[in-house]
Amino acid sequence: MRSEEQKKLFNLPLWKFREMDLHSPEWMSLSSSPPDTTKNMSDESAEAPAPVPNPSEAPAVPIPSPGEAPAMPSELVDVKKEERPINLRVQDQQGGQVHFKVKFSTPMRKIFDMYAQKRGVAVNVLRFMLDGRRVRPEDTAATLGLEDDDQIDCLLEQIGG
Repeated sequence: MRSEEQKKLFNLPLWKFREMDLHSPEWMSLSSSPPDTTKNMSDESAEAPAPVPNPSEAPAVPIPSPGEAPAMPSELVDVKKEERPINLRVQDQQGGQVHFKVKFSTPMRKIFDMYAQKRGVAVNVLRFMLDGRRVRPEDTAATLGLEDDDQIDCLLEQIGG
């Protein structure tokens, strides 16, 4: 048989259970108290059912347990930033643009190859620039510090002066 405190604990909704301080005297007494064996079945059937909690009273933000450090917003942004794809634009000298949706870890070589294929030219005659610096094929969006809707310029290779 369970004690009254243990019954209350088992009938708690999950969000209320998370709010409890595990180091409180009430919690400690639950874990160390022996089970109550003096009650019979007729006592349990006479009890009123546990009240149903109102969902609007539930906290909007999960509360960390004691001793657990809450996640910092910057940590959450970095994780999500690495997981979600970004949109990049590759613009040629005439102003034509091709849009790509890539992951942060995708090598620029894949973008270069796809752009050359869409334009019908060999990739070795194209040069890709970002803010005046040449983009290497092994670079990624993460190593270049690219953000959503950034633009990479595409130039035709010039030989001579």
